[in-house]
Amino acid sequence: MASFFLWVTGLAVLIAALVVMGKRKIKKAIVLSVILIVAGGVSYLFKMPSDRLLISRVSVVDKGKCIPVDGGMAFVVRDLGLDALNRGHKRNTTDIKDNTAALFYGGYIKTPFITFPEGDYAVVFHARGTRAKEEFAILKVEFEQLNNAGYLLTEESRYIPLNKSMRRWLTPFRVNRPGIGRVKISFVNDDLEPDGKRDRNAWIKDVKILKHKNG
Repeated sequence: MASFFLWVTGLAVLIAALVVMGKRKIKKAIVLSVILIVAGGVSYLFKMPSDRLLISRVSVVDKGKCIPVDGGMAFVVRDLGLDALNRGHKRNTTDIKDNTAALFYGGYIKTPFITFPEGDYAVVFHARGTRAKEEFAILKVEFEQLNNAGYLLTEESRYIPLNKSMRRWLTPFRVNRPGIGRVKISFVNDDLEPDGKRDRNAWIKDVKILKHKNG
């Protein structure tokens, strides 16, 4: 988007310089247009595909405190990181029920950082959702991994449409290089009907990460 804007602006300046500007100003206009066009080209060359966008940069990760995945692991709600809005709700603090995280607002839960050997894994959990405006809650399941520069990249993602039944979901993912990563589950389509009678929410329980065997 930015590269396209720079190209168009540079070309517009160049055309304007050639058509309406006098000889004294035309050199400065041409220089400016060339700078904009070159900047657009550079930004295009260094742009990152949308499915590989940098999510965040993690300044400090204590590798010694990262959990080794070993054969697999299970998490209780208090082990999981929640976004600020959902984290402050009493259903996720003092009134936790049946090891279930309640997402009443658009947000996420995420595992601690984990040390992964290369291999095939799966995140397994139970979830259900409510419906509003003729659509049920939808979850986005992501595997995020730190690269060598300390940026957290989404390596794989998948969307899961829920329904009113609490059911088991299994989402496989591949770790192509040994390293530190985590799983993030986001509630992405929070909404409320105008009369307030129906609200989209999601409930997630018994999150596990397992070594996954294909077939």
